[in-house]
Amino acid sequence: MPPTNTCISCLEEIKSGAKRCPHCHQIQSVLHSLNTNSKFLWLVVASLVALLFYALYTALTFDPQHQKLNPPILSNPTLIAIDTNAGPFITCFGHIENPNKERLNSVFLQAKFYDSSGEEIDRIMHKFEMTLRGGLALDTRIRGGAAHLPGRYNSCDIQVLEYK
Repeated sequence: MPPTNTCISCLEEIKSGAKRCPHCHQIQSVLHSLNTNSKFLWLVVASLVALLFYALYTALTFDPQHQKLNPPILSNPTLIAIDTNAGPFITCFGHIENPNKERLNSVFLQAKFYDSSGEEIDRIMHKFEMTLRGGLALDTRIRGGAAHLPGRYNSCDIQVLEYK
């Protein structure tokens, strides 16, 4: 008696090595059987649809400019107030450091200027378009025309308004 196998579809006995069942005509390949099985096919289709929706959601909601970046660290604010031919002029120097691994491409800073009583008497904003690599630092300055005579200015402070 020749060796036999069981059909993967109808479970009838067929000759060993048969490519197709003589009873139900099912091809005797496990891979083909999986591809024609409707439950398996629905599982594959559902998985692909879910993967497609996930990819679209990720592509639409990912914004590289809103990554979780730590704000730059500002230190050593120093004031210079002078009187020029064009009028009073103020400058606030400071040290800016990027604490992130990623680079910063833009930093919007605000310098506040105070009198001897600590009252804010002037403010200048400036947006720096620059590349500051992660972990590096540089000196910066914010300057502009003053609203008061140079003798009234006592100190300054620099704040980060926006960064990316």
